[in-house]
Amino acid sequence: MYCAAIFQNRRAANARWLISGHLAIDWTLNGDPLVSLDELVSKPVQVAALPDSEIVGVKIHNTTDEIYAQVLLNAVHPVVEWLQNIRVACERGEHRLTEAQLVRVVDLLNAAARYTWMGYSSTQLEDLNNYLLKWKDLPDLPEDLYPPTIKLTPDMFELRWHGQSRKEPVARPRRRAPKTGR
Repeated sequence: MYCAAIFQNRRAANARWLISGHLAIDWTLNGDPLVSLDELVSKPVQVAALPDSEIVGVKIHNTTDEIYAQVLLNAVHPVVEWLQNIRVACERGEHRLTEAQLVRVVDLLNAAARYTWMGYSSTQLEDLNNYLLKWKDLPDLPEDLYPPTIKLTPDMFELRWHGQSRKEPVARPRRRAPKTGR
C-alpha cells in the first residue's frame, strides 16, 4: 500500500457532496496542526468540516499503511468544538485539565466513529455518553469547557447523502455504462 506516502503531511480541510453522490474531501499539505489528533491516540483522527452539522464524526478510508481507516471529526459539531476548547486549555495548562483527560475524550470519540454505524449502538458510544455526563461534575470550569448537553446517538456517526433518511440503507450511485468506441 502507498497510503502513507500519498497522505503524509496532509490534513483534511473539508468534505462536501458531489452531484454524483460521492463524498469529496479536500486535503492540504501541512495544514492547521489543530486538525490532527493522531499524536494523542494510536489511530488516524483529524478534525474537518463535514457537510452535515449534525454528524459528530465518521470513518472514511485508509490514509496510512496501518489497518485503521481515517476518522474525521466534524469541526462544526458542538461536541468537536468543545473538544478543541479542552485541547487548547490542556496545551496552555489551564483549569487543571490534563492531557490524559483529553486523550480519553479523543479515544472515545474515535471509537464511537469507528464502531457505531447503520443504527448499531456500540458500547463505545455508551461509554462516551457516560464520560461526557461525568465531565459535567468537574468543578470550576468555564462554560466553554463543559460538553454540550447532547445525547450522542448512532446516527450522529453515519454520514448520509443530501438528507437521505437515516433509516434507509445507503444507496450507491449507479455507474454509467461505458462508452463504446463508435
